Amino acid sequence: MKLLPLWLLLPLAAGAADNQALIYDSYGSSERFVIEGRVIESENRAVATADDRGYENLWRNLRTLKNADREDVKLSVSVGDFNTQTVSGEEGYFSINLTPQPGVSPGWKVVTAQGNRTHGAGRLLIVPKANTLGIISDIDDTVLVSNVPDKAVLLKNTLLKNPKQRQAFLGTANFYQHLLAQNAFPKAAPMFYVSAAPRQLAEGISAFLTQHKFPQGVLITKRINGRGHDPLRDQQQYKIDKIEMIFTTLPWVTFVLVGDDGERDPEIYRALQEKYPQRVVAIYIRKVHPDPLRTVYDGQLDLAVATAR
Repeated sequence: MKLLPLWLLLPLAAGAADNQALIYDSYGSSERFVIEGRVIESENRAVATADDRGYENLWRNLRTLKNADREDVKLSVSVGDFNTQTVSGEEGYFSINLTPQPGVSPGWKVVTAQGNRTHGAGRLLIVPKANTLGIISDIDDTVLVSNVPDKAVLLKNTLLKNPKQRQAFLGTANFYQHLLAQNAFPKAAPMFYVSAAPRQLAEGISAFLTQHKFPQGVLITKRINGRGHDPLRDQQQYKIDKIEMIFTTLPWVTFVLVGDDGERDPEIYRALQEKYPQRVVAIYIRKVHPDPLRTVYDGQLDLAVATAR
């Protein structure tokens, strides 16, 4: 029996008792934005490589899913010259609802959090009013090859591979770039990736998107624990809630919705288009469902055709 590498069995290095303030991707307008995060115990994890073996990825992913949270940590959170105070609550989570102050201009901003033996940084997108076209995209089987209909293969891809070993659908990143280029300020375009993956996996998803040159965007993932958790089983309601929040926060933006037919994206997007006909300008669906008779709704466009141009 082959032994695991020694580094997997070693205790965390000196100084690992320090806390890490995770700042989740945030977004907003000149009127309002919300910053969310979580304080956890810092961990020393090996950097993923394209040559990592399955058991190395499994160990890293399982450690990522299980965090030691830190409650009642006082934090100073800053965006540019603006600063506010907060305290981590249940399971280490915190949320700050802010009205932007002078000096916080539109575009991508760095958010920092500092506390006693605690630090962290994240991203905030304040969407310019001149940007009026956005994309809301699913992740699995839309931009990332996951094979969601086959749960065994899905788990293998999720747990036994790392971001540098995952495969992207060709042409999708360029398609997104082309759509967003219609905005006045494409680098601050309203690009959103909405995933039902737990927040603990957000770092890996972001690394995948960057590696495959997808447009910089806000990654929204699921909070799966605590009193304020997102719906655990109802993926449809989860996505509707997150997309409606985007619509409410950015009322001047119209959106292209992009997903796949492996689960419920066609039904979710159709319902949103019927409810918000002025906000949804197009729906693109990647066909991955094994049933060739899977319903195709009126107006639904084929993502594979669009990205092959």
